[in-house]
Amino acid sequence: MSRTIARLRFLGACLRPSITRSIIVTTVLCSAGANLVGEDLNKKGCAPPPSGVVSWWPGDGNADDIIGPNHGQLFGGATFVPGFVGRAFKFDGIDGYFQSTAINLPLSSADRTLEMWVKLDSILPPDVTASPYFESFFAGYGQPGYSAEFFSLFSEYEPPYGNALAWTQWFDQLAGPQLYKAKPFEPNRGWHHVAVTFDNSSSIGTVLFLDGVPVARRQNYQVDTPDGTSFLMGRIPGSNGDIRRMHGELDEVTVYNRALLPDEIAAIFIAGRAGKCQP
Repeated sequence: MSRTIARLRFLGACLRPSITRSIIVTTVLCSAGANLVGEDLNKKGCAPPPSGVVSWWPGDGNADDIIGPNHGQLFGGATFVPGFVGRAFKFDGIDGYFQSTAINLPLSSADRTLEMWVKLDSILPPDVTASPYFESFFAGYGQPGYSAEFFSLFSEYEPPYGNALAWTQWFDQLAGPQLYKAKPFEPNRGWHHVAVTFDNSSSIGTVLFLDGVPVARRQNYQVDTPDGTSFLMGRIPGSNGDIRRMHGELDEVTVYNRALLPDEIAAIFIAGRAGKCQP
């Protein structure tokens, strides 16, 4: 059995599509994976990072890329705090963000993966008390404001539908399950592992992952990421960041030049606070 066929069968067994407004949403059926708790499995060692890493920002007290050349800077109310794996990036939801170059990151319609740990301190930032629509921007790169030219993960708040994990290329988007601000006593203290894979070389398409399992998939998204842009976390600078800013933390933000397999993403989640083994 080819890897592509095996992966499609795995994803097909885990996903059940449904329609919420104009967004395709799926129900997670792989409950065994969804019940894994990274913190409970912290006794395991670090996970060997999958092949294909092109940039990796651990957030361990600096904005350095420990694999590639894309060392970043923090702006506004961005800093470092104790995270899920070591230290993490902290964004205030107002003007804090991270920015670096995007050298050697996958461009045009090339296959790729973006994965990280995320914790929301609030769904809406401190200066917003109510909103008919808001996006907590996590991380991504490309040209914001232009259809198909931006590749990012975020959470999408729209009452009464709630606050859903989502991926976008700016014009289209793929939404997954709800993300909530967890209580301190809950597993992983509100931290979630999130990832998106884009496989343009097969019929798999775009797959969204939450806590080690695939939660949404759709084919035929147009992705055309241009060269010469920035990698961003926490907020999109300028006017596009008005409703796209995050109040919370990001940890272990990593980009790969291929679409990771489900078991590779599950292994990162299972490693929990041990994280990926650094070089």
